[in-house]
Amino acid sequence: MESLHDLRRVNTEDHSVVVAPGIETAGSFSAEEKAAAMLHTTLGELFDTEASLRALEEQLRGAHDDVAELGGVRHATALISARTLAVVHRKAELLKVVEARTAALEAAHARREEFVPQLMKGDLKEPPADLVGMRKFIAEHSHKSASGSPVDADKSDFAAFASSFKLPSRHHQFERMRALAEEVSMWWAETALRIAEEGATYEQIRRMFAVAIGAGAKEDHPYILRATRILNDRLADKVLKDAQERQQRDTEAFERSDVPQVGPASRAADAIEQALLQAIAEGVPEHDPRLTKTKEICKMLREADGQRKRLAARQKRLDGQHRS
Repeated sequence: MESLHDLRRVNTEDHSVVVAPGIETAGSFSAEEKAAAMLHTTLGELFDTEASLRALEEQLRGAHDDVAELGGVRHATALISARTLAVVHRKAELLKVVEARTAALEAAHARREEFVPQLMKGDLKEPPADLVGMRKFIAEHSHKSASGSPVDADKSDFAAFASSFKLPSRHHQFERMRALAEEVSMWWAETALRIAEEGATYEQIRRMFAVAIGAGAKEDHPYILRATRILNDRLADKVLKDAQERQQRDTEAFERSDVPQVGPASRAADAIEQALLQAIAEGVPEHDPRLTKTKEICKMLREADGQRKRLAARQKRLDGQHRS
């Protein structure tokens, strides 16, 4: 009975444990009711940590072992406390993972200035793993229910519940991670815009986008949209300029030749069309005026090649007539 009394005191008299308001003073509650309330409170608590739960787990385990040694494990208080112990252990393990992931994110963010030149040079092809995937991580470790809390979950199969429940979706540790992820994604979105304005290449800007979006920024983030517009402008300008240069070279080659050369204009059009399709795939709007002009150059080159074919055929016929 003294061991059971100690077990009840872990549940109700240890002031390091946060329990529902009024439990300590509600003298009319039975020990079993207080133990059940503690289990409920532990499941719903939003501000506990791995350390606080490990301390509680140690107290519960010590008291429970004493009861078990004396054959009292079938007592109602012991049964409910065993459930509480399972919940405390599971939640402590979850918080251990979440706290470690947050620490890794903080450490990686502290190295952000180191990562930028590595991404710019291509030494890093992918975003640093610790900087991305926060939304997925939170989703995987948050309890799925209308309330977002394991308190309301079905506990009819308690063993299965105690081994599978997740943390409340609004837990303080998740709020901290969301705030940090917002800071990280904002910094990388700003960096993407800055390097875009400074003349970075498509690949370099995309690597910055990958970090910003991986950290939680949406693709319609204002900085990402501005950087994308800069990138699209640069790509569209380049595609049009290259097309104009190819057309100019083809015209000059034609003017220097006494015999119309069939094929070079079509090959130039093929290369321009490939660059055009690549620019569209990379995000330049298909109806951008510069791409429209590029399409016109493709058409002109193909028409020029068609005309040269006819001229070449006509010249061949004339040559045949002269020989006859």
